[in-house]
Amino acid sequence: MKPYSGALRLNFDRRVMLRFHGSAITSDCGLLAYRELDDVLALTTSGGERLAEWLTRPANLAALAALPGQWIDAVHQRRPPRTIVLDMDSNESPTYGEQEGSAYNGHFGCTCYHPLFVFNQLGDLERSALRPGCSRHEGYPPSSVIAFSQSVEAR
Repeated sequence: MKPYSGALRLNFDRRVMLRFHGSAITSDCGLLAYRELDDVLALTTSGGERLAEWLTRPANLAALAALPGQWIDAVHQRRPPRTIVLDMDSNESPTYGEQEGSAYNGHFGCTCYHPLFVFNQLGDLERSALRPGCSRHEGYPPSSVIAFSQSVEAR
């Protein structure tokens, strides 16, 4: 396969043309020109914002949370386990700055999120839930943990 040696034309403006001239001009293989173009057009920034907006829709968050369980279910269909042992645990996920949902947690002694995890006997992640950090005095209502465990059991 012969490498492409022509100029790259951009679809939104056919007058703009980018060419690679190798090390004859720069040692960065022309990537600075692409970065400068991105700085002007803000493609990376706007694309990242749109992706984050799309991924944080409730339906997408639910689908992302269900992915580990779907993968494990597919494995179990091929090789059904005789027993299933689930281990539910929480952990701290330290944050820095003003992260939405983070709070000081006296037990861990830091500002953090306090996610829940459920692992099976093989160490596979069955499900997780990102919970906001909370102060030691606030705690989490038992109903939230019960609802989480019921969502795992229902699967």
